[in-house]
Amino acid sequence: MERLAMSQPRSNVVITGGARTTALTAEIEAGEMAIIKYLASCYRRASEEFNKWKEKDSSLLEMAVRAKTLVLSYAGTCLLSPEMIPKGDAHKQFFQLLLTSQGDHAFLEFMNALVQDHQEKNELKTMFSPVLDMCVDRIKDVTSLVQSEIDTHMNILHFFAKHVGLAEILVSSRFWFPSKSPLVVTPGRDFERQTILGYFLGLTSMSKDPSKPPEFFQHPTKQTPASMQATMAKVRQRLDNLSDKLHKLILELMKRSSLTKHATLHWIGACLHANITRKKMMAEFFAASQAHDGFFLNLSMSLLKLCQPFMDPSSSKLLKINPKYCAVTVDSNMMAHEKSGAHVLDLASETRLVVPPDEEHITFKSTPEFGFVTECFFMTHHCLHLGLFKVCEKYRELMNELARMQQMYQDASSQSSLLAEGLKVQFENSIIKQMSMKTHLLNPSLIELALRFYIASASWLNQLALAGENFDEMTCFKEVEIPLPTEVCLTPTGLLFVPEFIVETMADFIIFLRHFSEETLESAGRSLHQLVTFFVIYMGSPERVRNPHLRAKLAETLEALVPIQRSENSPGLLSGSQINMLNRQSAFLQHDIAQAYLPQALLQLFVDIEFTGHSMQFEQKFGYRHHMYTVLQFMWKQDKYKDTLYNLAEDAANVEKKLVNLQIPLFLRFLNLLINDSIFLLDEALQYMASLRKLHSEKDNGEWESLNEQAREQKEHELQHTGGMARSHNILANETVRCLSYMTADIKRPFLIGCMLRRIADMLNYFLYRLVKNLSQYHFKPQQLVSDIVDIYLNLGEDESFCKAVATDKRSYSPNLFKQSERVLKLIGRPLSVIFKLNELAHLVEEFAEEEKEAEDLPEPPEEFVDPITNTLMTDPVILPTSNNVVDMSTICRHLLSDQKDPFSRSPLTLEMIQKHAELKERIEQWLAEVKAKKKSLSNS
Repeated sequence: MERLAMSQPRSNVVITGGARTTALTAEIEAGEMAIIKYLASCYRRASEEFNKWKEKDSSLLEMAVRAKTLVLSYAGTCLLSPEMIPKGDAHKQFFQLLLTSQGDHAFLEFMNALVQDHQEKNELKTMFSPVLDMCVDRIKDVTSLVQSEIDTHMNILHFFAKHVGLAEILVSSRFWFPSKSPLVVTPGRDFERQTILGYFLGLTSMSKDPSKPPEFFQHPTKQTPASMQATMAKVRQRLDNLSDKLHKLILELMKRSSLTKHATLHWIGACLHANITRKKMMAEFFAASQAHDGFFLNLSMSLLKLCQPFMDPSSSKLLKINPKYCAVTVDSNMMAHEKSGAHVLDLASETRLVVPPDEEHITFKSTPEFGFVTECFFMTHHCLHLGLFKVCEKYRELMNELARMQQMYQDASSQSSLLAEGLKVQFENSIIKQMSMKTHLLNPSLIELALRFYIASASWLNQLALAGENFDEMTCFKEVEIPLPTEVCLTPTGLLFVPEFIVETMADFIIFLRHFSEETLESAGRSLHQLVTFFVIYMGSPERVRNPHLRAKLAETLEALVPIQRSENSPGLLSGSQINMLNRQSAFLQHDIAQAYLPQALLQLFVDIEFTGHSMQFEQKFGYRHHMYTVLQFMWKQDKYKDTLYNLAEDAANVEKKLVNLQIPLFLRFLNLLINDSIFLLDEALQYMASLRKLHSEKDNGEWESLNEQAREQKEHELQHTGGMARSHNILANETVRCLSYMTADIKRPFLIGCMLRRIADMLNYFLYRLVKNLSQYHFKPQQLVSDIVDIYLNLGEDESFCKAVATDKRSYSPNLFKQSERVLKLIGRPLSVIFKLNELAHLVEEFAEEEKEAEDLPEPPEEFVDPITNTLMTDPVILPTSNNVVDMSTICRHLLSDQKDPFSRSPLTLEMIQKHAELKERIEQWLAEVKAKKKSLSNS
């Protein structure tokens, strides 16, 4: 101890034997001013002697052990009572050694031995708390991803986390939670700016201060793409290194003791709760009090890494996840308790996938026992909801803004150089922001892991649906069998607890990847099969997903997954792939259950969003169905999917012959809505096109020049709005007609039954008449639309009843209709064979039109022969038992497509209840025969 108390130890070094030159190193070490460094060197030398003599001389070995023990005792004394040594800076010396001796195995051994030699909690706190304080003070100065000090300080924290006593000091320090108590409402930003974990989680490539530019990608227009990519790769490498070290630290704390595990979960739960405003629609208004986007991306990455042990979709650990976790009512006091089984405050108030009939949430006031897998699973989902999900939204908005700015710049370049220069500066700043955000958000390490997690979640949801009431007894994976057993379908008990944001964020993330990193979808490999299974089970089932908007989003998600090469001009067409799609092709084409049942789920959703009972905006359904058309076209090109659709169509075609179904066949309801959509969208598109042409004509003729500035701005706004509406309705109209075109090429019977025949014939006549009458009156060239309509005529024209229906349309049909169409077909370059077939159809329809003229000369039929709804002669009368009224079969069938109630009594009515009126049908046919015979005899005479 005398040596330790010397203020000038080097002056007291004694060198014997005249070996001053050779003993220079020993002299320096013996005279080391820093006491802790001196003791560490002594420990190293004692260890070297120990290793040298451990198998030779037991007495020397004993001396080496004794020396190590004394060194550890002295070092402990110095740290416990620093005033005993000169300058009293033992903690500072120890911290300096921690900074400068990393990678030194002997020093690491000394540190570990020192901790092991002092296990009493108060001793450890006295020895190491000041060292931790010094470390945190240095950590606060780390503000950039590229600072080398990151690794140094993280290694010190890892040293603390490896030892139970030091780890507990770490999580009990004043830097673990923000300065305010974790039981008090704390701004979310404080977790980033005032905590040990937050200092590192806040490191990102993005700017944390809106008033300052990001650190990287300055002057992008002066850099080559290669240099930009090099910068991105360098920053992502630093992000990956940071995430590895954060994961290692958090995992060490989770494992070290029950106290450190609780403290870590408590920190994460409190942090998420403090930042709950991030999920609000207007979250930017709370940005000053929230942790930064980069912070949440890093936290998301850390939690995703914790979930890796159960990310395999077939992992048995997934079956341990208990959905009841989401129903526990947690408060701050409960969360702060070390034995708390739940550390997330906000899940119990979330909207669930399924809501009980009484519309009340199922909640628990007491905390059941939950395993770490359950807590980690839901905590990660909650974090992704607040973090990754919101940053994806912001990136999508930024990309849209860049597209608008680019268009504005191009427009301004031809008018004002000053304005163009200002827009160029804004655009360049936005590019810097976009590249900085892209570097972190679209880092493959993050998004590939997130995709794996969501697929594992889909696998768990699949098993939850299959388990029914036994959801809390899942021990092995069940094979999916569709349709699910009745008891499972009617009692999706486990789903009563699952927040719908889990499905929503999964769907949005896959859609996001489709637009900005489609190749990432391929990285999931064969596990994509689980996602496709999820769509089979959930997409067509309101029993499992109550929210119709969320189910509609699943269709968009499915469209994002289908293996097709998209282009701006033809988003639904299959073509040569530029992106590898082998895994997605396998997921769809080697999935027997999907091939047999996914088409039905898709059509069910198509129908359901028409009859939701919710305040869904009328035109919103067209946007939802837009994505369904892409999937339908994909299915139509695959034999097994097409066979399933064909079977559904056959069921619809037999509806009037076999009145055995309790409800209208699904495919028939789908066709009815498809025709409804076609009529509405085509009509709207043509009206918008005509309005757009008028507005352009006014502008080109200078009519706006006499208007005041406000009126001109209103006209410009009207022009832009009308143009946008015209484009969207034109796209949607083309999709609906295109769907009818390729379907009628292969299936015809459902279109030719009584309740559909007149509707589709009238629709085709009306729009063909509108389009070919004056093709130039619209501000677009509807070649594809006309071509598809003509194809539908030709596809169905082989049937005589269709030709008759076309001929009997008094509103739009005339013999000139097809002649005008022939001229348009020649103009747009359709083959002569198509024009020839249309000509043949025209002659046949004209013959039936002549017959129709003769039929119009029939006398007025008896009132009981007339359909009371359509006021036309019935051909297949039926009795409605719910009101005893008689109508034509085609009339009531068409009515039931959209309303399953008696049109007279409003009582519930199904096809099975309808009764044939054979006696009346016989009398109608007899009356017709008599009238025709009488007419014939009169004409002969």
